[in-house]
Amino acid sequence: MVNIFKFFYNNLNILISSKLVFTKPPKKKILIYDEVGSELILRNLNKDIAHIFYSRLNKGIKTSLNIYIILKLIFKFNLSKINYLKLYLKYVNPKLIITLIDNNETFYHLKKYTKCKTMFIQGAMRHSLNDIFSENKKPKEKNLSVDYMLVFNDVTGKKYKSFLKGDVVQIGSFRSNTNLKRSIKKKIDLIYISTFRDFEDSDIFSPINNTLWKDYRKNEVKLFKIIYDYLKKEKIKLTILGSKRQHSEKEHNYFKNYFDPKYLKFIPQEKKRPTYSMIDNSKLVITCDSTLGYEALSRGNKTAFFSIRGENYPLNARKFGSFVKMKKKGPYWTNSATKKEFYRVINYLKNVKQKEFAKKISFFRSNLCHYDSGNRKFKSIIKKIK
Repeated sequence: MVNIFKFFYNNLNILISSKLVFTKPPKKKILIYDEVGSELILRNLNKDIAHIFYSRLNKGIKTSLNIYIILKLIFKFNLSKINYLKLYLKYVNPKLIITLIDNNETFYHLKKYTKCKTMFIQGAMRHSLNDIFSENKKPKEKNLSVDYMLVFNDVTGKKYKSFLKGDVVQIGSFRSNTNLKRSIKKKIDLIYISTFRDFEDSDIFSPINNTLWKDYRKNEVKLFKIIYDYLKKEKIKLTILGSKRQHSEKEHNYFKNYFDPKYLKFIPQEKKRPTYSMIDNSKLVITCDSTLGYEALSRGNKTAFFSIRGENYPLNARKFGSFVKMKKKGPYWTNSATKKEFYRVINYLKNVKQKEFAKKISFFRSNLCHYDSGNRKFKSIIKKIK
């Protein structure tokens, strides 16, 4: 009884802010674990066969609580978050559990509580800093497993296989694959993909070598100055795709510090923003290290990578290629924030024919980020689940 009161005391704010469901969970073929990314997964499924489990019982996060399950557990005097999950799984009795949060360690433990198949889909590029593969976050427990690991590339798959049992399937970006590419006339001159984060320059980026956000941004600021000169020279505008839905005004003001507004068009991150259509509609795309940059290139768009955060760890953790070993510079990428390197990369992309460029990025598509239009590999697996 003490544990029950403790549960309600610790989760009172969650109970107040949650959507409360009083009916027992429906039996479904597929259970989507975690509401984040659930809309995207449902776009690739028959919605009638799927149900969402809201896993984030955290203050301030919109969630859903099943009162029917909670009452069942109260009457058995064993109410806890893990028992809530176990009983939920028992009622839904799915054949497959899917999540788009591939770096959620809790998901790796689900096979302890159910005999059904599990699948994670890689949601973003993974790196060696503050992510699932960094030494302080990599799972230490053995015998963890996920039946299907759908990843951007085989190198990431091998990283996961170092601590997880299961099959690796290279699909590229699930989100990009969902948004089909269509042949359209390119009308946007230049896009810059923002990776803005709302931190002050004096804030700690990483305790390793006391690295500050100022250190993280300094070479990108140099790049902004070069881009600005390029805009004035070419008499074109820069379209910036905002990174975060929150703080969009602050993000916009950040870029206005470096670009005259008449050369700037800022598009905030919004649910209805046609991100992939805009990327496909751009003559050139510039990024430092964003997942969207990898997606743009996998779709065959002329994309310049300026991997310029720094030469030493932790700043080089997000270098071009991530865990795939790449040269310091190539036709469409460089790790140098110099004017000479900028124009080398940009001029190559401006002048190269599309067919030749497609051949040039074949290694990228095979080893870094595949493009599986319409998520055919994912749908093939779903069909086999009986």
